[in-house]
Amino acid sequence: MRSGLPTTARAGRAHGNWVGMMARLEVTGGKITGAGFRFFRHDAKNQTVPRDVAGEGDALAEIVAAAARLGTVLHPGEAWVKMQGAP
Repeated sequence: MRSGLPTTARAGRAHGNWVGMMARLEVTGGKITGAGFRFFRHDAKNQTVPRDVAGEGDALAEIVAAAARLGTVLHPGEAWVKMQGAP
């Protein structure tokens, strides 16, 4: 282990404190009618686990600011962040 972090199964490299996102698209009649995402991080066992939105304030603030510049409004929920595009 380097830096006290668990290593990965591949190449034995330790990864820093990353945040990942999983997208969710809602499709009705063959058209995208909704979109959102959920945050993920790794735990002490280096397993990827879902995170509540409330625990990811810094990451969310950065994404909200970037989305606003593109005319997208984000609506944080407990687990998922819903996206609303510009008209």
